[in-house]
Amino acid sequence: MGCIDASSRAMQRASRTIQSGFYHTFYAWGAFVARRPKLVILLSLLTGLACMTRLWIALGGEALPTETEQSNLWVPPDSQAVTDKDRYEELFGRPTRRNEIYFTTDPKGGNVLTNSTFKEILRYDQSLKTKLTATTYDEDGSYEVLEVASPAFYLDVCARGAQSYAADNAGVGDCIQFSNPLELFQLNDGSYQLDLTDEEILEIVNSGKGLSTVLYPPNSAKTFDVQAVFGGIEYDAAGNIVSAKAVKVVYQMNDDESGEPIELASAAFEDQMNYMIGPDWTLDPPISEGSAWTRDGGEGPVDFESSSVDLYPETHAAIGVQLRGSIGGDVSSLTIGIMLIIVYALLVLARCHPVRSQALLALAGIASCGLAIGVSYGLTTGFGVPLNPVVNVLPFILLGIGVDDMFVLLNSLEATDDDLSVEEKIGQTMGMAGVSITVTSLTDMFAFLLGVSSSLPALSDFCIFAFIGILFDFF
Repeated sequence: MGCIDASSRAMQRASRTIQSGFYHTFYAWGAFVARRPKLVILLSLLTGLACMTRLWIALGGEALPTETEQSNLWVPPDSQAVTDKDRYEELFGRPTRRNEIYFTTDPKGGNVLTNSTFKEILRYDQSLKTKLTATTYDEDGSYEVLEVASPAFYLDVCARGAQSYAADNAGVGDCIQFSNPLELFQLNDGSYQLDLTDEEILEIVNSGKGLSTVLYPPNSAKTFDVQAVFGGIEYDAAGNIVSAKAVKVVYQMNDDESGEPIELASAAFEDQMNYMIGPDWTLDPPISEGSAWTRDGGEGPVDFESSSVDLYPETHAAIGVQLRGSIGGDVSSLTIGIMLIIVYALLVLARCHPVRSQALLALAGIASCGLAIGVSYGLTTGFGVPLNPVVNVLPFILLGIGVDDMFVLLNSLEATDDDLSVEEKIGQTMGMAGVSITVTSLTDMFAFLLGVSSSLPALSDFCIFAFIGILFDFF
């Protein structure tokens, strides 16, 4: 029992010694701040602005580094999946970019296995392959001319087969055609036969044999995969297809590592392809220029409008583009959040008293949080760590931690004697609040520092942003 008591007293003495050391350290700092407030504010502001240099560079046109590629965000770099992928690409080349366009009737719910629908599909297909172009791509905040070709046509970005088809096929050369329903109506010379009745179209679809004897030799067992291309299929009692609600057209394009010329050209063409269908399918403004949209002229000469069909694109870059847009898409939410915090702080701290009102202190505390957020983004991206969608939540975390520290400081200030000098008053405030703020801040920093070791790049990078933000929130 005596050993336990002795151990307890030793721990209490050690705790008091540590707390006393923290108190006197923060007391001395508070007293210095009270003596030299302008100097401390100026140095803090200049340090913060200097650490935000990368943000000022971004305002000049050089965008912040950003990562939206899913495999680079959520797959561990040293995982077996990445090793297998690299090995596959070494042996077989990089997989192509799969872009799918879905056609339905307008209004929805009608039958797409009609002459009018396939004529609209052909009109879209020929416009995309012969008229649509891309000239620039917004990679780093500025539209850069494509290196592959400018303007880049479909023929410049399409995935190519080992050998070309006998005919030029509407200018697509040896571009791979995959899951294209127009193949059913393609003739040996590469043209299309659509002077057919709806009944004749149904007969061809049910047979699974196209009109071309080159693609579908009479004695061959090769058939068109109807179920893979048509959706919402309905059958009669005999098992024959009588209608379908949707049809899919696939366009295969070349791909490469992110940022490489062919990858940028394909992404730009996909963006123009989306805008050709409608501006709702791209960012505002689009991330590319071409025959569908330009910065100077807006909507370009190539578009697609139809009174009988609706189109829905699912492009290879769609997820990445939307994630890229989401990085800047939470500005309104962040603004609302900041305003709510400001209003809350003012309601709690503002008083109808010329001396005791702490409204300006609340605003100063929130401004300090804003400076920490700016430093977190500027310093971290300056070190080359890219932004990613997870980082969007960082301002809310830093605001919450910073405002909580602000309330701790102001409560400690309230607890001091009004008769004390300013230097003594601020010294005691910092001495009392410094310990608790230090403990919570260190806990948060070490938690995120451990998160840096995460095998998921998106979480690891986010933890770096958070660690730096909390560090400067503390100081």
